[in-house]
Amino acid sequence: MASTLTVDTIVGATAANTVHVPGHVIQVVEGTTTTQTQHNSTSYAATEITASITPKFSNSKILVTITSNFETNSVGEFGWYSIHRGSTSIAQSSVGQPSGGGSPIFPIVIQKLDAPATTNAVTYALYIKRTNATVVSNINSGGINSLGVITLQEIAQ
Repeated sequence: MASTLTVDTIVGATAANTVHVPGHVIQVVEGTTTTQTQHNSTSYAATEITASITPKFSNSKILVTITSNFETNSVGEFGWYSIHRGSTSIAQSSVGQPSGGGSPIFPIVIQKLDAPATTNAVTYALYIKRTNATVVSNINSGGINSLGVITLQEIAQ
């Protein structure tokens, strides 16, 4: 025989904010920008795609997802992009300019499940660097402003 439990509210035994179900989203934070970042260095530099989250539990994981557009302006050029927690790179990828030339715009998505082990505010951001020429994040296409988005989801453990 199957049982059904129906409730309107679950309250923690010692504090109302302590109830969480492992694997479920506790909170979501989003940051957006239409600001382009052009970068001419081989060292990582921050873009305007950034957001902060204050985890409710120190054992929570943070799922970081960043979407943007990316452009390199030279044949054979690679642009690198990275998720940074504070000043530390925690995930990296790259986009390369094809040999045909031009300046194609690449959509990028980079994602990382992070374990910051804190209940203090944590800032995540998209950083970029180049190999030889200029790279641009959140590049506009056809006169339409591109929207760079960072989404932070706290996942209960």
